[in-house]
Amino acid sequence: MKNKKILICLVLIIIVSISLFLGLTTRKLMIFRELKAKSSQYENISNYYERVSNTSGINIEYFCKEDKAKLIIISEKYEPRKITVCSNGEKTNTYIEESNGNKITTTDPNKAEKPNILGFQFEGDFWYWLKMAIISNIKKTELNGKECYYINGSYLKETYVEKETGLILKMQNGTKNNEPIIYEYYYEFGKVVDNDFIEPDISEYEIQENNLQQM
Repeated sequence: MKNKKILICLVLIIIVSISLFLGLTTRKLMIFRELKAKSSQYENISNYYERVSNTSGINIEYFCKEDKAKLIIISEKYEPRKITVCSNGEKTNTYIEESNGNKITTTDPNKAEKPNILGFQFEGDFWYWLKMAIISNIKKTELNGKECYYINGSYLKETYVEKETGLILKMQNGTKNNEPIIYEYYYEFGKVVDNDFIEPDISEYEIQENNLQQM
């Protein structure tokens, strides 16, 4: 009789553990899908501002309004420089400011590459995301006054995703000198105006051929 009670207790413990595991995994899958659905509304937006900074000393600003685009990259640590890429939908001008002088690459017929707004990426099949749900930890938290999900696993490391929008606000991605690189993101929508696309004074730059790829 005693052995039978022990066996019943073990079976109940196993059943409860499996139920909790399935419940938690299902909850994480539902959160993933919810965040993907919310962030998908930003995939084709045509007016937005995005700022990205990271602990390796690179700061990025991106302005987009219809066919106009402006990208500013400032590197502060390892190779100090400022790169400004301006596109009016017909050509692209690239301005580079370095310690050894100013340069410009102009009249590139290609438009500036439009970066993807970093929303939650829900790609792959069901089994892939089931694995991600199993190995990821998810909890509710706040970042800069915004309600977020904190996700930490092998795919998304120390990642803060805004609950309302599904957009990533902060995450760890890669390392530099054996130190993790932390990225932070800021977004504004519908506020970019034509004055944001004013280009630097070309008279201050040396005009060169389009050799940006060689730099």
